[in-house]
This record gives sequence, C-alpha cells and structure tokens, in this order.
Amino acid sequence: MTSVPAENSWPGGWDRVVLEADPADTVPRASGHPGWIPIADDAGGNFLVVDLAPARHGRPGQVITAGVDWSTRPGYVAEPVTAVLAGRPGPVVRRSDLRLEGRGGEIDLEPLRQLPDVQELRLYYGRVNTAELAGLRRLRSLSMTAPADLVPLRELPVEHLLVHPGSDLAPLAGHPTLRSLGLTQNAAPSDLTPLRTVPNLHGLSLASADVADLAVLADLAVLADLAVLADLADLPSLVYLELSFDQWRQLRRLLDATGLHAATLAGNPTHRQAIEWRSLFDADPTGTAHRTRTARGRL
Repeated sequence: MTSVPAENSWPGGWDRVVLEADPADTVPRASGHPGWIPIADDAGGNFLVVDLAPARHGRPGQVITAGVDWSTRPGYVAEPVTAVLAGRPGPVVRRSDLRLEGRGGEIDLEPLRQLPDVQELRLYYGRVNTAELAGLRRLRSLSMTAPADLVPLRELPVEHLLVHPGSDLAPLAGHPTLRSLGLTQNAAPSDLTPLRTVPNLHGLSLASADVADLAVLADLAVLADLAVLADLADLPSLVYLELSFDQWRQLRRLLDATGLHAATLAGNPTHRQAIEWRSLFDADPTGTAHRTRTARGRL
C-alpha cells in the first residue's frame, strides 16, 4: 500500500515513496484508499476527504487532503468535519523534504538539526558525513551524488536510495525496507552482490552509471561470456529494471529467468537503438520495427 507503483506507472514511479502525514501515524501511507470519502475538491484533482480508515494515532472521521498534489504525502487537516466547517486552524505541518549542496566540498548538515523528522533528503555536489544521518528515524528517501559510507543507513527506514557507484553497497545487505536503488553517473563501479539479500528490492536503475560492460554485476561465473550478467537473475524481488542500450543488449539473454514486470531504456538512445531494444522483448522483431517506424517516422 505504501510505495509500490501501479503496473501502468512503473517508468515514472519505480522509485516512488509515499511519505508520512504530519502528525505521524495519523493517516495511512497511501495515495488513495477505499475508506477515504471525498467531501470537497478544488477542480484540479485535489480533495478534502473524510478518512474512515485512519492510521494508528488517527481517528475515524478525521479530514485529510488527497489527490494529484498529495500523491506522495497525504495531508492531515483536522478532526472532525465540524472543525473544518468552523474554520478552526489545523496543525502546523513540518517540512518533510530537504535539499543541500556542497559545491565540491563537504556538505554542511547543520540544517538537519532543525528538521529531525525529514523524510526525503537530497545531498548533491559534495561529500557527506553519513554518521550525522543516524538520528533521522523517519527518513524514507535519500539521494547522494558523492561516494559515502552507507553503514549508518542500515538502521534507517529508507525505501529509496540514489547513490554514487563508488559507494560500498555491502552495508545494504539484508536491509528490510529498501525498495528501489539507483546509481549516479561515474566511472567507478559497485559490486551489486549484497543486493541479493535485500528482500523487498523491486526497482533498480543502472543506466546512469558508466558501467557499459556491466562489470558491476560480476559475481556468479555461470556462463563464460555472460558471467558479468548473472547476478540480476538472482535478485529475489526485482520487477523493474532500467538500463542503457548497451547494458540491455548484453543482459537480455538472461532476463527470461527473472520476474520483471517493467523494463526501461534510458541513457538517450537513438531511434534505431530504441527499435532494436524493443525487438529484444518481442517475438516478432520485424513487426516491432514496422510499428516503431510508423510511430516515429522512417529512419
């Protein structure tokens, strides 16, 4: 209910995380629920909703916000409906996301001391002392563009990570909440072996990493010419995979052993590459090429 995208939304939502409402544990972590009864709307896809299925610290009949602008974090408004009708102010909503930049040096994490309940954190263009993240007990999504020590993340409830390929992924082994992982662009590859023990990992993006030969996947020397590809077939819960054209061309022959529901071609492919990529998944490559040319214009 929390973070797994619907089947038709994988390309745009494979790394989607639904955050908690504020106050904590008042509203289910969901973008929609059968127990939410709309009572008003803004004509733009957002609603005031009576919540008949509250979370642990909520109350049936509380009023919340849901809809297009609240799909990744439903909002608590008031309880009961009469409080809304009377115009009484709701609780102060604390900020749930933060972006900090280091400009090449170490990122100053001082602002985090004012936001201990941050749930989505982006740390760009600088080194990170991840030991300072250990107290972020509501952190669900974390992005870092520099190599970092991932050991402090073992005890945090992160569901999505975007990390530098030079980071050692070993601390993620067996992580109970991690659902999606992306690698940023760099020449330094990571060993994905630890991911085989991550029980709920459903999404993986390697397309931005500079690992066209897929050495990043080397572990199980099952096939002499495909040894670098074998790990993906051993990831227990993987259903979404995002790779570049060269990565897909090397990997496709092993994918029949996986349970993938969705595949994405990334990395700015040409039209010809897009046609060839689609044919890898089609029983009739000629028909695929014809349909693609019809849609995109002749190449």
